[in-house]
Amino acid sequence: MARMTPDIWTQACRYMAESWAFWITWQAPYVMEGRLPGPHYRHLLFCKLIKLATSLEISPDMLKELDCCSLDLFLIYIQLIYLRIYYRYDMDRILACPLNVHAMIHIANDTRHAGPLLCIWEYVTKRFMGQISRGIRSRRYPFAQLSENVKKREQMKLVIAKYGLENELAFRAERRD
Repeated sequence: MARMTPDIWTQACRYMAESWAFWITWQAPYVMEGRLPGPHYRHLLFCKLIKLATSLEISPDMLKELDCCSLDLFLIYIQLIYLRIYYRYDMDRILACPLNVHAMIHIANDTRHAGPLLCIWEYVTKRFMGQISRGIRSRRYPFAQLSENVKKREQMKLVIAKYGLENELAFRAERRD
């Protein structure tokens, strides 16, 4: 049973991730229709893609809709948000395009080949949490240590990528022979 969603206008500070997810996927498309300018409302409809992609059961019709929806929203995102806000038509800013934006194109195919995304994400998340939880030794400050371990791991990956040390310094599970 889910808890009651707080009033977003008067109690936005009480919103948790669950509340925001419920608001953006189920309430916002109806509440904001006619209140947001056209391009902004179309961007808000990204939640339709989220609902389709995170369904536990996906029918062939839903896959077709997911395919169309993901491509349409990707094109809208590129035209409205990425080009104007992040890229600004300057090649020096090309790195501002996050990889997850490009991944939107592939959501339908990935779902078709590997199953519902919730199942895939659960496996990847549990595996990652299993890897990083082994590095927690502090009982007093476990979250600070967890954060530090993740930061150091990502810094090491950057060093490996920058200097081409994939075989010399690769993590045990990621070693390339």
